Amino acid sequence: APKIDGNLDDPAWANAPVMTGFTQNYPNTGAPASAKSEVRIVYDNSAIYIGAYLYGDPASIRQQLTSRDDEGQKDVDYFAVFFDTYNDQQNGFQFLVTSVNVQTDAKLGPGYSGSFGNYGDKTWDAVWESKTAIRNDGWVVEMRIPYLSLRFSKKDVQDWGLQLLRFSRSNNETCFWNAVDPQVNGFVNQFGKLQG
Repeated sequence: APKIDGNLDDPAWANAPVMTGFTQNYPNTGAPASAKSEVRIVYDNSAIYIGAYLYGDPASIRQQLTSRDDEGQKDVDYFAVFFDTYNDQQNGFQFLVTSVNVQTDAKLGPGYSGSFGNYGDKTWDAVWESKTAIRNDGWVVEMRIPYLSLRFSKKDVQDWGLQLLRFSRSNNETCFWNAVDPQVNGFVNQFGKLQG
């Protein structure tokens, strides 16, 4: 398992597939993200791990300290992963980390729209780890989400819905890994897939 220290130098990350090609949801819906993001996901028998390298000018990364699950996170850069663990395109879990390692987590239901401030049930708090680090060409986030913090089927092979989000405060840009069309009703139904 990778050590959750804000460095992506663990052997676990070396051969993991890289997810890139984020698409703007706002302000220019459907346009490519203005900055490159590289995300890797690995797992073991106890947890799923996310490693993200979010490229950009470090001087433009907003690093305001907020409270956990705070709405004030709209004033800071953040990265989030969403899982639809039952792959029902209605329900899910969100794990969000700001550039200064403040966590937000929430359960998502059918009414979640994906717009800021409508993050589902924030009264739900999971136990998980994260660490961030500012680099000379962007910032890094590592997460460890134990399976005990999630609910999913008892199938031997899991197929989950997956979404990744990056928000950059300097240009007010929201980007998703799997494009989210604001003209389509719903959010979880627009996730990509994490298979096997």
